[in-house]
Amino acid sequence: MRGRQTTLDDVIRAAGGVNLAAEMGITGSRKVSQERVIVADPDVILLRDARRWESGFREALLRDPAFQGVKALRDQRVYSVPARLLVTSSHHIAETVETIARLLHPEVFEEGSR
Repeated sequence: MRGRQTTLDDVIRAAGGVNLAAEMGITGSRKVSQERVIVADPDVILLRDARRWESGFREALLRDPAFQGVKALRDQRVYSVPARLLVTSSHHIAETVETIARLLHPEVFEEGSR
């Protein structure tokens, strides 16, 4: 997970979200136990990189009995975000913020919602 003092934390906040890793007191990048994720009960889970996604990681996560009570899984709000977007600090950061905002707040981007 990426917590405080990371570009991803800035992106999530700019997209109108709350970075659970930062809220857990994590600074920088750190692995977090399955139990901590379950207890934190996130609304949305963002997965980095398509390689795990394509290998069935998302589906395995959705079927994992240990995660069945997690809101993000119940609501099927587990998303893959291309790694290139999550590590950028260039002018492409605006694309990253928009991509994350669309995942976090799809209702805002629906046709006719303005």
